[in-house]
Amino acid sequence: MKAKVTLTLEEGVAHRAKILARRRGMSLSGLVDLLLSRETGPNDPAREASFSRRWAGKFRPAVKRETRYERLERKYDLPDGD
Repeated sequence: MKAKVTLTLEEGVAHRAKILARRRGMSLSGLVDLLLSRETGPNDPAREASFSRRWAGKFRPAVKRETRYERLERKYDLPDGD
């Protein structure tokens, strides 16, 4: 998925970047994408995963014998906290 981004560059940098992109047979956007991809490294699925996917299975229900915890266990079909 692509995202539209607005960048502000010094005039000389923008001009030289356009020339470089043209020499390489690519758009300025393609050149910026290529250079930033190199700098940021490969995609890290763990870093891009949602909070729930990163933490799934890592939380354990509290072990308490209080009425509210027992109700939550029944409501969400959780294993007994014993």
